[in-house]
Amino acid sequence: MSNMLAEARIGETLEIIVVDDEPDIRFMLRMTLGREPGIEIVREATNGEQAVKLVREKCPDAILLDIGMPVMDGIEATPYIRSACAKTKIVILTAYINEELLQRALNLGADLCLSKMTPTKELTQAVARLCNAA
Repeated sequence: MSNMLAEARIGETLEIIVVDDEPDIRFMLRMTLGREPGIEIVREATNGEQAVKLVREKCPDAILLDIGMPVMDGIEATPYIRSACAKTKIVILTAYINEELLQRALNLGADLCLSKMTPTKELTQAVARLCNAA
């Protein structure tokens, strides 16, 4: 897997923002994805409002965005993130699969919707493919 990342973006590191209101989820994503060669977790946020601000400041390659959060949820934040930085790939992460909500997120500009139960290897590969498709 690390070879795939290295080959896809030679000499480049994918910069990712992780957004979830649960500290344990942010920690898990930071610890697992942050150890992957070619990926750097550059910022974290606890709600969609913070996420929009961070994307405006950093314009990362990708953002992993929880669907349900206080203040502003992931679906509400999606169009603001999309307009803040067009290159940022938006990956919605959810603990539950609700086809209607996921379709709404995609219609508002999300690039991909995944379960929080997606194995790290698959999540990493999906993010790398998404970022390298541009």
